[in-house]
Amino acid sequence: HTGNSFGTVGAYDEEDPPVPIPNTVVKLLRADNTWLETARKDKSAPTQKSRTVMKLCGSFSQKDAGFLRKCCCFVPCARSISLLWNAERYGILYYQWERKPHKTIRRQNTINFQDKEVPTLSKKKRSGVVSARQAPKPSSIKMTSMQKNPWTVTRRLIAMVFVIFLVFGYIQLRDIKKADSTALAALNSTDTVTATRGDGAYTFTPIPESKVGFIFYPASRVEYKSYAPLMQRLAQQGIFCVMTEMPLNLSSLDRSAASIYLKQYPEITTWFVGGHTLGGKTAASYAAKNLDRISGLVLLSAYSGKDLTKSNLPVLSIIGDQDGVLDRSRYESGLKRLPDTAQIEVIQGGNHAGFGSYGEEEKDGRATISEEEQWDKTAQLIADFIHAVAK
Repeated sequence: HTGNSFGTVGAYDEEDPPVPIPNTVVKLLRADNTWLETARKDKSAPTQKSRTVMKLCGSFSQKDAGFLRKCCCFVPCARSISLLWNAERYGILYYQWERKPHKTIRRQNTINFQDKEVPTLSKKKRSGVVSARQAPKPSSIKMTSMQKNPWTVTRRLIAMVFVIFLVFGYIQLRDIKKADSTALAALNSTDTVTATRGDGAYTFTPIPESKVGFIFYPASRVEYKSYAPLMQRLAQQGIFCVMTEMPLNLSSLDRSAASIYLKQYPEITTWFVGGHTLGGKTAASYAAKNLDRISGLVLLSAYSGKDLTKSNLPVLSIIGDQDGVLDRSRYESGLKRLPDTAQIEVIQGGNHAGFGSYGEEEKDGRATISEEEQWDKTAQLIADFIHAVAK
């Protein structure tokens, strides 16, 4: 080969001595396997190239990264081995990140992965390798310390309120008083009254039609159809009646229900509102806020929670002398909130449940008159009151 002028520089055979590469210094790469110990003790921050390798090897598991390191033992390049050793180290870190993300969340309050912001390291940690707890994970999700425990105090309170609401609703639906057969039969039209099923209400239109209307709020936990016999009798007295349906049979959940029918039936010029027990209290609350639209108030075994003493609103209050459900002390205090012109009527022999047709009430007194007789007397008192005010 010596005679060949195009011989490779630095190549040699048995006859020629080795020729060094120009402008280079030959350095010893290793001595007694010291490169391996040096690489293992290297704790410096990874270079730009090692970061590139880290990204390429970031998806490797611990086993794969270890395999790459062992394969690189046959490469006579300390820098390549150092690169892949860092890649193995970061491969393990990413493996720990994916399997134990909550450690990072507990360590830092907020990590914005969208902007890839990493909390500033302390002086002691700036010179070292970034740990798995501080390494950002590429993602568009913003994770906070609140995510480590989703059941915070606020969420627990909301869940408790929701559960209480469900239990309360179940009790209300289970203990509802259903309308009996007599009440259901009164939902049919007759020769003098037209009964119509509307949107959330039953209407009873007298024949001929009237310009005086009465909106009735049913008692709580009582099906609104239970008052159909009373509404039929009022319609026979020439009064247009609206028997409203309440959500979950609770009149307090829809206090302004009367406003719907005031707009729906503009031909009615004079409106009255009323109700039974808590329905009467709801009607009184509505009347107190709409004195310019309501001409009178009817309370059946009920009292007003609003002060109406200065309203000059015509009020009719009817109770049964055998009523065992009505709280007498609250009823007496409620009378003080009514105008001085309020009309108080007591039906002898009537009880609390006798205003409707849904069966007996617990703790109620025993009526000494029939349901039909109590309905007739109640309807006559209400009709006389309405006609007297509407004149």
